[in-house]
Amino acid sequence: RVAIRPNEGPPIEVQDFVVRAEPGTVKKDFLVPDRFRRLSGTVSWSRSSQVQLQGVAVRAIAVDSGLVSTTTVTDASGAYSIELPGANETFFQLEADPPAASQPNWSYRQLVRVDLDRDRVLNIAMDLADDDDQGNVRLQIVGVGRDDIARPVENAQVTLTATVTGVEVPPAFSIFGTTDADGLVRVGDGTSEIIPLLRARYDVEVRTPVGSQFSGQNATLDLTVAALSFSRDEQISLSLRTLVDGLALSASGAPLAEALVTFEPIAGGPETSVVGGPQGRFSVELDPGPYLMVVEPLDARTQTEPVPVASTAVIIEAGERQTLADFVAPPGTVLEGVVIGPSGAAEVEATLQFFDVEANRPIEVGRSVTDGFGQFRVVLGR
Repeated sequence: RVAIRPNEGPPIEVQDFVVRAEPGTVKKDFLVPDRFRRLSGTVSWSRSSQVQLQGVAVRAIAVDSGLVSTTTVTDASGAYSIELPGANETFFQLEADPPAASQPNWSYRQLVRVDLDRDRVLNIAMDLADDDDQGNVRLQIVGVGRDDIARPVENAQVTLTATVTGVEVPPAFSIFGTTDADGLVRVGDGTSEIIPLLRARYDVEVRTPVGSQFSGQNATLDLTVAALSFSRDEQISLSLRTLVDGLALSASGAPLAEALVTFEPIAGGPETSVVGGPQGRFSVELDPGPYLMVVEPLDARTQTEPVPVASTAVIIEAGERQTLADFVAPPGTVLEGVVIGPSGAAEVEATLQFFDVEANRPIEVGRSVTDGFGQFRVVLGR
């Protein structure tokens, strides 16, 4: 599968793209369509369709490929219109988020169907929170070291997400913040340690900064039984990360000098990357859990042998240190071609991503950006 992201408009997808091992270089050109499916409508308050909502950000995400539509903000009449990705998919996650000035408030999430080669008009009814459903929380993030002493964790990224169950279109609310030197989560402009929240049950995702000795964590914060106009202090404790090291080699057994090694959490979340040394060795601190380890050569096109981007699944155990089995990249094949826009002109600086769809989930195995003539060149695994 190939994902192409032009400079303008939504991304497109090319399915069932097969690269076979052939002598020399394989050539392939891609054409960007001149029209995309469109999803449009108005956004209003669920209690009165006569009250249109301005400033709501709307977008849609293709369920299978994860490709994202164009994004728009509703006007004074609550109208929105977005172009869907050029993919052979009919199901999309439609998202509508109120403006920052109206937070805390519920966002909108709904699975919608848009038939191939057809547009659709869909009006969105959003639930706005009452004052009685709102309160304040002060949340602190700490890490517990090997000496069992809790210390504040600074610069951690914290996301709190609440959803309502038991309804056909469940509203959602998310708020994002960063911890200060005292480990207190600050949102918005960061001037206050008080977080405005709705009375609900929250999934809390904590992601620690690169170089931190403490691992990220998912926790739960239950405010469903909080009093009206509540005010509470909460704390989340983090454990230590694991030191992971390994060795990256080419198909012939040569060290992959200064390869980029990226660990993608299988369950989702931020990636962690490290550049290996001249002998192919790398070392990085990671949270325990399952990962997809992706190894990208420094410059596959200048290697003495074509080396593709390759990956493998690894499980990081909780503990002080873990050494991975040596990673050996498969042989590679060079692929090059041109991306042509709707007018017949070359697409300059378009991003192409190549995915292996024979795995349990699509895995990126190559990436290229077109030059001033719309040309691209990439090494793919055989």
